[in-house]
Amino acid sequence: MLSGYGLRRAPDLQAPTTRIVDLLDGGEALMATWQADARRLSRRCEREGVEVTIDRSGDRDALATFHDLLEAIPVIEDQYVSRLLTRRRPASAPVRPG
Repeated sequence: MLSGYGLRRAPDLQAPTTRIVDLLDGGEALMATWQADARRLSRRCEREGVEVTIDRSGDRDALATFHDLLEAIPVIEDQYVSRLLTRRRPASAPVRPG
């Protein structure tokens, strides 16, 4: 359906394997395997006090915080998306009124 607009299915982002990693050294051995940019960004996050919390309980406060973060991210305007789809629409695709 969306292939008519030049879109395609994204590759599966799920890791194909699971690894058990010893983090008792503070993760330094793991970080040594990362690309330099990833190590730099990780250290920057530490310096700037970024905190990561994984909540699998569905805690309402955690969900509200996540929602607030999503609300703070600028969203692409609907008009921009409409123009993009119009440009990508193949000649055979019907034009839907907007």
